[in-house]
Amino acid sequence: MADCAAAPTLYYANRIVPFDAYKNLAVYFDRLMKRPSFARVFEEAAPYRHLFPAA
Repeated sequence: MADCAAAPTLYYANRIVPFDAYKNLAVYFDRLMKRPSFARVFEEAAPYRHLFPAA
C-alpha cells in the first residue's frame, strides 16, 4: 500500500529534481517503475503526462 501511495509522488518529484544524489531513493524508485502493477498504471496515464507543468 505504501508503494502505491509513494510511486506517483516520486515519479513527479524525480522529474523536477532527479534522484541522482540520492542513491537509495533512486534504487527504490527504479524497483517501483519495474513493478508490473505500476508499469500498467504508468502506461495508462501516458495521455495525461503532458498536463504536468514541468519541462
